[in-house]
Amino acid sequence: MKQLNIGLLIKAIITLSVILILLGAFLFYGWQTYIQRQARSAYESWLSYIVPAGTNRDRVINPQMENSTVSEGIGYGMLFSVAFDDIYHFDRLWSYANHNLDAKGLMNWKIGKNGEILGQGSATDADQDIAYALILAEEKWPGRGYVQAAKQILNSIVTYESDQEGLLLPGDNWGNPEIYNPSYIAPAYYELFYKITGNLVWEKIAQANSNWLVKTLNNTTGLAPDWADHLGYPKDNNYGYDAIRVPIRWICYYRQNHNVNARNILGKELGTLKLLAKRGLKSGYTLEGVPTVNFLNTDYLASFTALSLYKPYSPLSISLIWRLSHSQSPTYYGNAMKVWVMSLAANKF
Repeated sequence: MKQLNIGLLIKAIITLSVILILLGAFLFYGWQTYIQRQARSAYESWLSYIVPAGTNRDRVINPQMENSTVSEGIGYGMLFSVAFDDIYHFDRLWSYANHNLDAKGLMNWKIGKNGEILGQGSATDADQDIAYALILAEEKWPGRGYVQAAKQILNSIVTYESDQEGLLLPGDNWGNPEIYNPSYIAPAYYELFYKITGNLVWEKIAQANSNWLVKTLNNTTGLAPDWADHLGYPKDNNYGYDAIRVPIRWICYYRQNHNVNARNILGKELGTLKLLAKRGLKSGYTLEGVPTVNFLNTDYLASFTALSLYKPYSPLSISLIWRLSHSQSPTYYGNAMKVWVMSLAANKF
């Protein structure tokens, strides 16, 4: 009788274990399906910001700037359209960018609703995003000239948007050489840029900008400023709307290869995020982590969600993904951040 009871107990434990494993698998794949659907929904909403701009051309509008177009938005649009297999919008956005290149082969950073150049010269973050999107497009839809176009842009970035040390300048027509933007650094791109061009300067750019970024970060919180000088000293004490892109770009890099530098940066920032979350997340902080506003919008929520992907199945990450998927933004930028981060959560990048 005793042996029979032990046998039944073992069978019961095995059965329960199988049920728990199946339940876990169901919850995991159910969660992944939810994220995929929400990422697609966010992208479809984002398409409302894309409007026709001539024959075979589309542009991304910014209603908060009189429906003008910034090169940053074109870069986001091209990245997102590749991620969601949307060659129609990709080609039309690229055609618009290509139509609005400056004399150095890089897109002018701001174009009016009637096609007039409102901001001459380029923006380095956008140029990198556009080049990266072209390379991804070549991998997905080969033989359409994307990689050749990417090489031309990358050569112009090296020539006109980086200094002798390899630090990335804000643009090709920037008047102040002593100010740099941490959120323009895209470490996930540089190995691919080197592979495509064979130019060793991309290794120099990767190392120089990674080292510089670390200098800009607050020693306690790990938060980055919007702008800093050549030595890494912040130009102000705010974790602002530019800086919220830093965790997004670095989580992309960390997920590629678990880079040690990325791990250290994200690990410190995640510790800060956990502390801030206990007090209620806000859309604005000093570099020391002191709130400067009393609300939370989609822009900052997206950044916090990206940072939480460092521990992707933690309660904090699951909670933030859920909140972001239900968050609504009235701005082009907020919606761009949402699509970007939901795409990351859905493993589109």
